[in-house]
Formats: sequence, structure tokens, C-alpha cells
Amino acid sequence: MDFKLSEQHEMLRSTIKDFANKEIAPIAADVDKSGEFPRDGIKKLAELGTFGFLVPPPFGGFGPDKAHSLLILECLLNAY
Repeated sequence: MDFKLSEQHEMLRSTIKDFANKEIAPIAADVDKSGEFPRDGIKKLAELGTFGFLVPPPFGGFGPDKAHSLLILECLLNAY
């Protein structure tokens, strides 16, 4: 079985990892302390197209690609 990521998955990982390191990691502690919802960060994530992994293709998303979902979550969670 080949566990190598596709070029598309590698590009996604790089993009989300870069975003998380630049946009989330620097403010994570402050957001945790204040309890405020990081609206600007969420808006930027949406602009990157990260919310489409939850939406099936007939409805405009890119569907149940588990690798996409896991890569996005992995990169975002590692920023904390």
C-alpha cells in the first residue's frame, strides 16, 4: 500500500501549515485566554477553501476526501 501524498495533498499541507504558523500560532494563547472567537482567522480559513472538505461535490465542496480533512486538521491543531 502506498501512503505517499499526492501533489495536491502536499500543496494543501504546505498552504495550511504556512497559514497556521503565521496566523494562528502567534495569537493562540491570547485567544485561549480571552475566549473570543477569532473571526478574522476563520474568515481567512474560509477564503483558503478549507471548509469545502465537509461539503459533498454536488453542493460545491470537494467532498469526503479523508486525506484532505486530516491534513487540514493536523496542520491547524499543530499550530497550538
